[in-house]
Amino acid sequence: MSLDNTQAVSFTSVDVSRTVITPDPLNIIYANPGTAGSITVSLFQADDSLVGHGGHTVSFTGTYLDVNFITHDDTIDNSDGTYTATFTCRGSYPNNANITAHIDGIESVTFQIDCD
Repeated sequence: MSLDNTQAVSFTSVDVSRTVITPDPLNIIYANPGTAGSITVSLFQADDSLVGHGGHTVSFTGTYLDVNFITHDDTIDNSDGTYTATFTCRGSYPNNANITAHIDGIESVTFQIDCD
């Protein structure tokens, strides 16, 4: 068997160190109880270009998520290298909540939500 036609195959690779978190509204970081806001996670390659496709797994961990002081909806794959989740403060607590994004199971970026 011989192959007469060849096609180029390109691969993209996420560089988790280049992950960018963007809150919407911008004040979600200092939200009051009952306030909801979205976090968009943008995945980039080593050359700083947006991955440009979906199919990755983006998840979140954090102590206040585990005890339900902060909740979040399922992460939405926007099919363009960005992923969105809505976080809601369920009550107030004395400290900032550190929340870590995981990309395909790899710890990436940590951000804070403060529900005063």
